[in-house]
Amino acid sequence: MLATIGLFVAVGSWNAWFDTMIYNSGNVKLHTLQYKLMEYLQSSQNQGRSAADAGSMALAAAGGRGSGFITPISIRASITVVAAAPILLVYPFMQRYFVVGLNVGGVKE
Repeated sequence: MLATIGLFVAVGSWNAWFDTMIYNSGNVKLHTLQYKLMEYLQSSQNQGRSAADAGSMALAAAGGRGSGFITPISIRASITVVAAAPILLVYPFMQRYFVVGLNVGGVKE
């Protein structure tokens, strides 16, 4: 039970970018990885919106094929992989505690 609660707290803390935005927005040296990834995603989405008309014109000119630019969806997917990597590295070490907890709770006498 404690391992599960600890994992949930760790994941919640790891994914918290809003606290950094509120408390450390003025100090660039104290920004977290999640906050930087969120900023990068927002800037790419804003650029994607402003270039949407130009991109649709380029797509039409290319005959319906992609013109090779990076979309906000691909950036979001890569950010998800970067954000999940440390959690995926820690989980195998925590897995034995989950298995023990399932075995203790699942055995009926």
